[in-house]
Amino acid sequence: MAAKRLQPGSKFACLDKNNDGTIYDNDLKEAADPYSVKNIIKKYDMEGNGKVTQEEMNVIERIIELESRKAKEADRDKKEDAQRRMAWFALLGMLLYPVGIMVADFLNLVQAADLLSHIAPTYFIAIAGLVAAFFGAQAWASKNDD
Repeated sequence: MAAKRLQPGSKFACLDKNNDGTIYDNDLKEAADPYSVKNIIKKYDMEGNGKVTQEEMNVIERIIELESRKAKEADRDKKEDAQRRMAWFALLGMLLYPVGIMVADFLNLVQAADLLSHIAPTYFIAIAGLVAAFFGAQAWASKNDD
């Protein structure tokens, strides 16, 4: 089998010392400590023959790339879930705020009801801005993803 032409400067070409298209234990001994050489061979040697070919290296690198992309998407999903919960919590607070004023008034806590009603406009504007920013960011992100 003729060796394929390797891309100069690629990870594989740097490790393939004799340019035969295969990485052997000897090639890795200079690049890594002896303990990790066997682990590297085990990781990349899909055929189990003690050699790593360019094709095996390409497959493993593609798998690593896909796993990394999957992890990034999972992190993004967790972030979006946390933001969504925050927005719903803020909206729930906006709904319960008037109930708090009515309860304070019902319990004859006139000063508390008065203070809550004076703070209400600032609270509602702040929460509305927060929720609007969240949904705006979501719309912007989904627009840029398309």
